[in-house]
Amino acid sequence: MKKLNLIISIALLMSAYCLGQSESSLRKELDILKPFVGKTWISESTDPSGKMILHFLRRFEPMHDGKILKYY
Repeated sequence: MKKLNLIISIALLMSAYCLGQSESSLRKELDILKPFVGKTWISESTDPSGKMILHFLRRFEPMHDGKILKYY
């Protein structure tokens, strides 16, 4: 019974932690980018020769209490 309580409490704490990260407040200047924060954007295009398809993954993450955005 103790193991079950431990597992349930760890799962609840981890889910609360993960949900709390996406709700960070941004600076007033960065509020326009709020719909993009925390989501992964996938795009594709072809290279100039037309032989390969390139896939791009983009993601915005808030850093330093929402003062800046990390773009990768």
